[in-house]
Amino acid sequence: MKKQLRQLLQSQRERIIKFIIMLAPNICGYAGEQMFSRQLKAARLPKIEFDSVQLIEIAQSFSIGKERLVQAMPYLLSEYGRQAGKQFRIDWQNVPASVVLDYVYGIDSIFNFRGWTIGIDVTVNPNAIADKNAKIQRLKPLWSAIGVDYCAIALIHKNCSVEETTAALRLIIKGATVIEF
Repeated sequence: MKKQLRQLLQSQRERIIKFIIMLAPNICGYAGEQMFSRQLKAARLPKIEFDSVQLIEIAQSFSIGKERLVQAMPYLLSEYGRQAGKQFRIDWQNVPASVVLDYVYGIDSIFNFRGWTIGIDVTVNPNAIADKNAKIQRLKPLWSAIGVDYCAIALIHKNCSVEETTAALRLIIKGATVIEF
């Protein structure tokens, strides 16, 4: 009996550890996004707000947008879908614009900096930069259509001062596609 209990507890521990390992990148990514958001707020850079319905309509007018919607649909249906007969439907008004921006446009934050509209995809994983940079370039027609002038990847390591944030954002306007904090 004790041996079976030990095996059961060991099995439970292993499952919990696997679950935590699976969640770690998402938790770290979310923490990076929150750090970046606080840096923008400290620098008094206004975020630009969007309407989900308009974002979806714009995305559907591009082949890459339709492709991204198809890729995002399993998640969107699981979180925001409602059953209508035998089908699931999404009321786009109930989906936050930030979710559409992230899953369809590949952007975590859009804000105004010195008259330019900048989109940022935040990461804490240096190994993800090449893939994210390629994604941002592929999605340029989408983010250009919503008025974004520049888009870049922000690799977040730590909180930065307003001066450091401003200096990094200036690099984007000069053509940098990756900034590091």
